Amino acid sequence: MDEIDVSAWAADWSRVVASLAAEGWVRLRRGADAVSRTALEDVAPNRWSPRQADGSDGDVQFGGLSAHEAVADASPLLQSTARALRELLNSNRANGIPPVPAFNHAEWSTTTPDGVGFITPHRDPRGATGIIAILTLRGSARFRVWGEDGSGLPPKQHEQLTRHEWFTDDGDVVLLRGEGWPTNDARCPVHAVESPSSGSRSTLTLRHNRRGFGSNYFE
Repeated sequence: MDEIDVSAWAADWSRVVASLAAEGWVRLRRGADAVSRTALEDVAPNRWSPRQADGSDGDVQFGGLSAHEAVADASPLLQSTARALRELLNSNRANGIPPVPAFNHAEWSTTTPDGVGFITPHRDPRGATGIIAILTLRGSARFRVWGEDGSGLPPKQHEQLTRHEWFTDDGDVVLLRGEGWPTNDARCPVHAVESPSSGSRSTLTLRHNRRGFGSNYFE
């Protein structure tokens, strides 16, 4: 497969960008087709290790396996997908919304052989700015995201607050606002995912590390 039609993931990309800037998250239901998902899973580097925490506020627990690669060193298919998604987001910005920085970090995540793959409520750290794109390559699990309500509670205490939740479908794309975009005080929404109730689940996440791929997100 030479190229993925990222534009087909949503019908109205200007609304997607506006929602990201305002509410901080968007779910694109079954945005990616099966052929695209298989192709993106096939280009994952074969360097699986226990998943590293990507949240920074409060205590975060996690489980599963992950593999990481610089977008600049990834397959041409992954590079073109990351580039096309950024171009779509930037070409559909309203006046006053700053550009989304280029994705430079690709992370593939999957469940362990016994089906463990989760992360408790957290925000991605301040080093992850712009937009975070999470594509479900296969499998289903409960995904949750909380809006900002001014409570000031740390992520681990968000369980008691009203949340949006759903079971992911194959091809679901969740876009999250990163820290410091579109304004300096903007925050990544608190979000979490449970292990699948059965079977396995694999995802691809694209981020922009403001300090460059491989740098500590927390410094």
